[in-house]
Amino acid sequence: MAIVEDNQGWLWVGCNDGLLRIKKEGEEYDAFTFNDGVPGPTFTNGAAYKDDKGILWFGNTKGLIYVDPKRVDEVRGKARPIVFTDILANGVSFTGSSLKYNQNNLTFCFTDFAYGLPSALLYEYQLEGVDKDWKLLAAQNEVSYYGLPSGTYTFRVRLPGNEHSEATCQVTVL
Repeated sequence: MAIVEDNQGWLWVGCNDGLLRIKKEGEEYDAFTFNDGVPGPTFTNGAAYKDDKGILWFGNTKGLIYVDPKRVDEVRGKARPIVFTDILANGVSFTGSSLKYNQNNLTFCFTDFAYGLPSALLYEYQLEGVDKDWKLLAAQNEVSYYGLPSGTYTFRVRLPGNEHSEATCQVTVL
């Protein structure tokens, strides 16, 4: 375990389970993962240092990493845009907005450009007219629906609980 205090009074703990930021009083904490830029979950015992500019340095099994505590919330709070990479109708790429009645098996493929481990990916999605509530999707970036009846559908996908990251795609099955 490696522990260092930043200039704002947070304790930063590098351990075998990743990097944690803990309020000294113990009331709040944040865990940082691959999607936040942490290259690996295992930190070297005792290998933590704060330099004279307040930058934190940690020894990690993937190398030396640094954290600027003043910028963490600014960078982390930015919503990554979700982009559709493909829409498949019956397994074939589709680029229009209307499908024939027998092209009613749809797969929506998307990304948020979070180049961490696929197992760290989390999304929420909903197909209006089919899904009553948002559904959680883990470790995948595509969702399929089969045998959709005629109608207009809006597929919505976002980062969990982050409505500002939402992307939508509307498709009509004739």
